[in-house]
Amino acid sequence: MFFDPDQNIYRAQSELPPELGEPFVLDCNCRNTRAITRRLGEILGRPIASLEGAPEGTPVVREVVTGLTEVAERVRATLHAWCAAPHGSVPLSRVAVLVPSGLGRRFPRRFGNVETTDDPVEWRKGQRVLLMSSRKFKGLECDGVILAGIPEEVRPGFLRADHYVAASRGRLLLAEVADRTFIASDGSA
Repeated sequence: MFFDPDQNIYRAQSELPPELGEPFVLDCNCRNTRAITRRLGEILGRPIASLEGAPEGTPVVREVVTGLTEVAERVRATLHAWCAAPHGSVPLSRVAVLVPSGLGRRFPRRFGNVETTDDPVEWRKGQRVLLMSSRKFKGLECDGVILAGIPEEVRPGFLRADHYVAASRGRLLLAEVADRTFIASDGSA
């Protein structure tokens, strides 16, 4: 059993069952490239060590735009760069577009010529990119993650833990497209 207290998005207090015994503390990131691990440290406000020998990886792309139309355009450009021939080589089944809870229905069903699905089984068939809330994707991972429509900074509707969890899902590639006009699913700006 693995447990990262920084990924606690559902409970204010977390406890491991006592029958599991003393936890083994894993003091380095074993999932992500060094570039993504550095970004995770920025999100948490403290450095995180990378596994020795972890690849440097591609720099994390972070953009701030205004409105969901611009967010969708940046997602489209990133998907084409990562997945579309002749430049991209990442299979669609290895890329997810993660959005804050409640925003998925506001995004297009396709980004340019790349279709999306919210069905993980359909996604794994390789014909579409997964479009899902970051909270639903918790516990999963893939090669590339685009965080779309997130706020510029922590606020109700998308907390630091939400940001950290979502960003940590991408093992090799991470892009963040923040929206200056972010409105949480509860209507708070």
